[in-house]
Amino acid sequence: MAAAVAAAVPGDVIAVRGKVDGGVVLAGIAVVGTCTDSGLDGGATLRGGALLARSEVGAVEIEGGSLREVVVRGAAEVGVRVTGAGALRDVVVADTTGPNGGGWGVFVESGALMATNLTIWRNTNVGLRVVGGRAEVDGVVVADTRPVAAAPFRGRGLQVEQGGTLVARAAVVVRNRNSALLAADQGSVLDLDGAYVADTLGNEGTNTFGDGLTAFDGADIRLSRTWLHNNRNSGVTAV
Repeated sequence: MAAAVAAAVPGDVIAVRGKVDGGVVLAGIAVVGTCTDSGLDGGATLRGGALLARSEVGAVEIEGGSLREVVVRGAAEVGVRVTGAGALRDVVVADTTGPNGGGWGVFVESGALMATNLTIWRNTNVGLRVVGGRAEVDGVVVADTRPVAAAPFRGRGLQVEQGGTLVARAAVVVRNRNSALLAADQGSVLDLDGAYVADTLGNEGTNTFGDGLTAFDGADIRLSRTWLHNNRNSGVTAV
């Protein structure tokens, strides 16, 4: 794979059949899977590049680029990290492990993410975290987020902080822990339209908390057509 990437120029498309070594930087280059078991072991960094159709990858960092019809599975600290302009369409992010206390499914870190039809499932710590950046998601499921040993009071679904903005339309956030939704800090915005937030569990071990939505330190909350149902502790906690 490294040889193919080295020989490619921006605008080229590399077709992959089966699993190949990853750990590559895609600068203006697209990789497309040609069968259902295609993928990159070791992940990829996108700098104006793309991963397309039927590809599976261990972890992705997006400095600028897109994923379409891709499964991101089994990353250690972050499934998809966004530090520039990123786009996701028909993407599944699952089974991060968080051995060092991370494990976020999708982490928007000062960048800007546009996503459609996104599934974030069975990750650790937080499913989708936005810190100082902006994420707009249309059609998202965030489910079964788990805590990690270094952060036992986690397992949240959506989290925005430090002046970030998270806009979600048609969101299903279910069976997470601690708080399904969390918004913190002055200048942060959580904007939901058409969301179902349900079955949040308490913290593992202590069974404390288990809120649908937690907001504190001046975060701006905007809810429209949103149902908070059967969360263990409360629907909304504002401090």
